[in-house]
Amino acid sequence: MRGELPLEEVLKKQNQKLKVINILAAEVNRSLDLGKILGYSLDKAGEIIGADFASLLLVSQDQTLIPKVLKGIPGEVAREIQELQLKVGEGLDGQVVLSKQPLLVEDLTNGLEGGRLIKIKKILERLQASSYLGVPILSRDEALGVIGMGSREKGYFTGHDLEFLITLANHLGIAIKKTHQYQLERELSLLAKSQQLIASSLNLKEVLAFIVDACADLMKVSACHIRLFNEDQELVVVAASGAYKEALGEFRNLKIGESFSGWVVAHGEPLIVPDVTSDERNVHAPLSRKYGFKSFLGIPLMIREKVIGVLGMNTDRTRYFSEEEIRLISSFAGQAALAIENARLYTLAQQELAERKRVEEEVRNFHNLLDSIRLAQSQFIADADPRMIFDGLLNVLLSLTQSEYGFIGEILYTPEGDPYLKTHAITNVAWDDPPREFDEKNAPTGLEFYNLKTLLGAVLTTGGPVISNDPSADPWQGRLPKGHPPLNAFLGIPFYPGEKLIGMVGIANRPGGYNEELIQYLQPFLTTCANLMEAYRNDQRRKQAEEALRRGKERFQSIYEAVASGIVVRNAEGSVVHANETGCKLMGLTLDQLQGRAPLDPGWHTIHEDGSPFPLETYPIMVTARTGKPVHNVVMGICSAESKEPRWILVNSEPIFDPDTGLLKEAVATFVDITERKQAEEKIRRLNRLYSVLSQINETIVRVRDVEELYRRTCRIAVEQGWIRMAWVGLVDSQTLLVKPVAHWGFEERGLDNVWIYPGEGELIAAAIREGRYLIRNSIEPDAGQGPSSEEALRRGYRSCAVFPLRVGGQVIGTLNFYAEEPYFFNEEEIRLLEALSGDISFAIESIEQEKQRKRAEERLRQQNEYLAALHETTLGLMNRLELSNLLEALVTRAGALVGTQHGYVRLVEPGGTEMVMKVGIGIFSKLIGHRLKMGEGLGGKVWQTGQLIAVEDYRTWPGRLPDSRYQILHAEVALPLKSGHQVTGVLCLGFLEEGRTFGDEEIALLIRFAQLASIALDNAQLYTSAQQELAERIRTEETLRQNEERYRMVVEQVAEGIFLVDVETKRIVESNRAFQNLLGYSREEILGLTIYDFVFVAHDRESIDRNLQNVLTKKYHFASERQYRRKDGSLVDVEISANLIFYGGREVICGVIRDITERKRIEAERLKVSKLESIGVLAGGIAHDFNNILTAVLMNISLAKMYAPPQDKISKR
Repeated sequence: MRGELPLEEVLKKQNQKLKVINILAAEVNRSLDLGKILGYSLDKAGEIIGADFASLLLVSQDQTLIPKVLKGIPGEVAREIQELQLKVGEGLDGQVVLSKQPLLVEDLTNGLEGGRLIKIKKILERLQASSYLGVPILSRDEALGVIGMGSREKGYFTGHDLEFLITLANHLGIAIKKTHQYQLERELSLLAKSQQLIASSLNLKEVLAFIVDACADLMKVSACHIRLFNEDQELVVVAASGAYKEALGEFRNLKIGESFSGWVVAHGEPLIVPDVTSDERNVHAPLSRKYGFKSFLGIPLMIREKVIGVLGMNTDRTRYFSEEEIRLISSFAGQAALAIENARLYTLAQQELAERKRVEEEVRNFHNLLDSIRLAQSQFIADADPRMIFDGLLNVLLSLTQSEYGFIGEILYTPEGDPYLKTHAITNVAWDDPPREFDEKNAPTGLEFYNLKTLLGAVLTTGGPVISNDPSADPWQGRLPKGHPPLNAFLGIPFYPGEKLIGMVGIANRPGGYNEELIQYLQPFLTTCANLMEAYRNDQRRKQAEEALRRGKERFQSIYEAVASGIVVRNAEGSVVHANETGCKLMGLTLDQLQGRAPLDPGWHTIHEDGSPFPLETYPIMVTARTGKPVHNVVMGICSAESKEPRWILVNSEPIFDPDTGLLKEAVATFVDITERKQAEEKIRRLNRLYSVLSQINETIVRVRDVEELYRRTCRIAVEQGWIRMAWVGLVDSQTLLVKPVAHWGFEERGLDNVWIYPGEGELIAAAIREGRYLIRNSIEPDAGQGPSSEEALRRGYRSCAVFPLRVGGQVIGTLNFYAEEPYFFNEEEIRLLEALSGDISFAIESIEQEKQRKRAEERLRQQNEYLAALHETTLGLMNRLELSNLLEALVTRAGALVGTQHGYVRLVEPGGTEMVMKVGIGIFSKLIGHRLKMGEGLGGKVWQTGQLIAVEDYRTWPGRLPDSRYQILHAEVALPLKSGHQVTGVLCLGFLEEGRTFGDEEIALLIRFAQLASIALDNAQLYTSAQQELAERIRTEETLRQNEERYRMVVEQVAEGIFLVDVETKRIVESNRAFQNLLGYSREEILGLTIYDFVFVAHDRESIDRNLQNVLTKKYHFASERQYRRKDGSLVDVEISANLIFYGGREVICGVIRDITERKRIEAERLKVSKLESIGVLAGGIAHDFNNILTAVLMNISLAKMYAPPQDKISKR
């Protein structure tokens, strides 16, 4: 046990305690750094009391004692205490918290066998603890923590130590509660700010950066980061703060299950690692040691039960995160996951919008391509210059493909059979005058290229497309002429009208290069080029034949030798006088039949182009013979029984007049076979018609966004513009495999509405659906083994049909069906274009469906944003309400507004925890306020019991309903727990009265978020109430302190000694009492402006004062001395002075106490004088005694002399 201390030592320790309490009170008022306050308090308390070791532990949300400050405890023991995870009631500190009373144990060597103390027995033995003092840290009867002191000496602690620790703990309780309240307000502020940022910003990087910074700041950790999955399903850091951000490039990506973050993702739950440097799961252990990482906390980022990433943080010291801290970080993790999901939805919408624009651009370009094709075909039919036609097509090709230059050429063959290219259109890329002049001279007639060891030579020799996006590295590049423009990319595509290669196109320098998709896109253009090239060749042949005929006429004088054209000559009476052999052949008649000398074949006749009969009197030669006028370019069809198709001839007739009489002599008709040209024109006409159908349907695809309307318009355009008798669209029912007609147009006597068509195994529709390809029946004949539908088709006038499958996502969903009244209506070219049409429609269907999905996604995003905005507004409204009654009414009213109901209530658990009372009710619940429930009763009691949300679709049939009839009008009801930590403190319930109205998943998800925020707001209101009470208590405490200070001042003013305070820096007087002022003759105001040196009488005393003050400041010791002070009037006074270092007004000052010793000095001087006189007296007495001794002998001798001397002797007379 400690012995009694001297009074001076007791006063010194009392001053130290007061100083610590004053500093702590000042820090509580001006600082929110709880760690600093706790550390300072325990250090000073341990120093003053002299404990061998001390600890300060705080109570967490789950009733665990968390060590915050440990003093005098070795490292290994400190780690054991950290890992012990004591609960309230366990160990000495746990008992102090549980009882909320101080605990003083004078002898720890006995009585540590209890179950609750066994955990700390070994630790106390290792510390050699013999006595213990523990004081709870309280705030309004709530235990916040405990201060524990230990000593190796039995019975060490005293009642004074206990009183000091209680005072210290009271101040710490205020500091802890104040810091917790500030932390909660800051958490709410950051949560609200993050919600506002998520609702207002789609910048994912900005939102995630804010969240990691906020988490690092709130949790006071050294680093924080967020990892998300990349395309390879690896976790990559997307946002970081602190040391993690500085070393971002050093941390590699993680797989699922790898390291701490991978573990969090794999298990979908939080992870706490106290020491990352020793955990074998850490794949970044060297980096953790390098950057001083000690502990780790990981929280999964989840969206709809799916882990999408992890929020992780590292500390620079060992730390055990509480449940409350995990809950807070989980809130931020939820905010981060929501921001990521919003950004993902926004990106998806942007991608879909960009895709839609791309499709529209492609359709527009395809439209332009079709227009250019139609223009080229029209120009060719109008007999325009082929060079002009191909130049126009080349310009369109360069524009559509964004290429720099190119050509369109015909492939010819040398006599040796080697292919070469002759251009019909080419871009002038001349780089100086000689090449430019060469191009201008030869381009109109066509440039010829024979070198096959080039990129265009590769097309000629392989017969296939050539793509070269890096010509410099391509072995086919060849050598460009010096100064030729650079060749950065090249595309060469051949085209075929049938099986024979007749031409190619070449284009170069498209930004981004060329690909297979572009080749497919250009197929209609290539087909047009092939048809025009073939028609051009045919036209060239025709022109060459006409030219040969003209030359033959000039070379031969007789028309009878002409073989290129048929010639018939009639006289003025109309009789045929002659016809050449070619004419007879073309007419299909003999000369005798022409001249009327032999009968005509009954099957022989002539027709107009429209198929109507061509009467004899309207023949061009007959008209010329009758009128004497020429007739030009009359087309006539000659039909015979031998051929099913007519032979077409172009007839011209000219009159021949008698030069003598001027009268008509003869009429000469010439005609040429134009059957092939007619066939080519018919082919082009049919292609134009089909291109028109494609163009209009593609335009419909762009404009119509309704699938049914698209089907109907497609059928109508095909019939009205494509000369098709009937078209219809059928969709396959996935369950019955029946085909349901959904749109049709054209001749159908029974109609197809509400008709289901069973595709028999042998019919085209079934085969097309089964095989996923188009099928054509170009000749529907009776009794030809084509199935039972053939006769029905013939009866309706159908002679050919085509079926094309429609696909969505690679799956056949139906067919596009065409019926024509002509046999062999569908040729190869038309089939190819109709197949492309079915592909376009399939693409449009898929695009429309994607657009619908995008709109649904946008609608969901819009609703979610509206919900978030409403939730944000509601949250702000709730957080601003701190009065409990107002808050509860706002809770149920705003919750009802979020889901559209006016019926709801809030119940709160009573303090005893046995009943729950309805505090607020709206709608039908307004009359039930005050109603009580026990745990497990009704919907609210079930939620209280389970701590989980319960939603009931029909309360009237729910087994757990209350028997009260007032509840029977409820239809749907949902109840949500209101929690403080993990404890249910109340229930929020909402209901619908309408039949069929239930709570959807999104509404429930919204209410769950609302309930979480409502729980926080409820805690906030309760904390506010508690804070108000604590504030009142603090005001009372401050008033008590003020009164004590006044009493102390009165005492100081009444003491006889002079007391003064000196600033350690300036040496000026900062405070003094009345005795000090009276002693030196100054007023209080005058003395406050003086320094301690102003009272020095002797100059060398100044050095002595400095030396003594320095010793007080550095060595912290008390000194006392005597010296003379000068009064205001100049007189001197002897004083005895003592000085000590104290804490005053938040700073250290020198406290001096002086006593007037003038009277004592005077008395001491008097005593000195008396002492001196006494010494003289003693000396004088000694001398007198010595003289007396001598005189005695002299006197005795004189007496003897007188005795013995005669009377008359002089001696006798003296």
